[in-house]
Amino acid sequence: MSSGALTLIIAAYSKGLEERFLAYERFLKAHPKKQKSVFLLQLALCPRGAQSRPTGR
Repeated sequence: MSSGALTLIIAAYSKGLEERFLAYERFLKAHPKKQKSVFLLQLALCPRGAQSRPTGR
């Protein structure tokens, strides 16, 4: 039984990106019925101490 709702996985940490994406891929392979009802949103933040530069545009 499906309610039609989506499941959102939010990742907001930049270390271990490759491992996180591989784990998500493994999850989807292990749970093929979830492929249309779950998605990963990866937020990548600037590293500490990094300063953004204006583009001049």
